[in-house]
Amino acid sequence: MTQPVSENSTAVIVLHDQNGSSRFREETCRQYRSEGCDVFCFTCADEPVKTPLPLSGESGGLEEGLPLSAYDALIGQITALKQRYRQVLLIGFGTGADFAWRCSLSPLCGGVLACCPSRLQERLEIIPACPVFLLLAANSPIDAAALSSECRKKEGVRCEVWDTSPGFWDPDSETFSHNQTQRLHLCRRSFWNSRLAVK
Repeated sequence: MTQPVSENSTAVIVLHDQNGSSRFREETCRQYRSEGCDVFCFTCADEPVKTPLPLSGESGGLEEGLPLSAYDALIGQITALKQRYRQVLLIGFGTGADFAWRCSLSPLCGGVLACCPSRLQERLEIIPACPVFLLLAANSPIDAAALSSECRKKEGVRCEVWDTSPGFWDPDSETFSHNQTQRLHLCRRSFWNSRLAVK
């Protein structure tokens, strides 16, 4: 984990799917930095990624391979960041969203945005300890409507089902949607602003 490189009070942990393009990862981290956040980026995989991936983008974001079995290590990173930042926010895409959903168990997280988790049905027992914005894709193998109904029963969870497919956020994906990506940016900013307003 890199040391802070600014006076920013917010750290954002970005958890990417291993299938996401490097261009998307770099553009995502650059965007969040421009909004005044220090960004720490990890790539998540169903199988362990043993070799750290290269540092990418501008300073302030470290990209490492993160095995699915490394949940405790990720919680350790959140704990370390919380000692240096007022807020630690998480956003996950695909497999990364599964990690983000699990991390919502930690009260150290200021907020979690989980975009199209692929194994949500295996983790419905989770009771988040922080606010969560859960976004599901209608055009996916999971039963988004049924899962949304269950998740909305949980306190602090905002869950929406969009008429889109996983990967819609990645310009190099066959399922990319410019309109839905812009919609995601607006929803993310609104959600994050609501969390940053909390003292």
